[in-house]
Amino acid sequence: GGLLFVDDELTAFTLGEQLSSDMFVIHIEKANRAYLGAYQMINQLFLINNCKDFHYVNRANDAGVPSLAKAKLSYHPSFFIMKYIAVDASCCHFRPDLKKEGNIQADMVVNC
Repeated sequence: GGLLFVDDELTAFTLGEQLSSDMFVIHIEKANRAYLGAYQMINQLFLINNCKDFHYVNRANDAGVPSLAKAKLSYHPSFFIMKYIAVDASCCHFRPDLKKEGNIQADMVVNC
């Protein structure tokens, strides 16, 4: 993980792990929006200092948030990885609406 401080105040943090020999995945990235550029800074500094040995960084999905989708697409993803959810069918009902294109989630992977 990584921490970003401004004047001794925690301004941003990120957490990730090695997913494979050539891919690192970012699980969490949070920043104080009062500090313009904090998200970009924690992203850039963390990648420079911790991910130089990886060919790809998995930036995860946008959770359906348009502004997050726009920001993540600005990194020019190399490809997307489809996500699937495994559920116990005995406790769930089939929902055809989940098969609609807008409900499919994918992780975005960028080339380092």
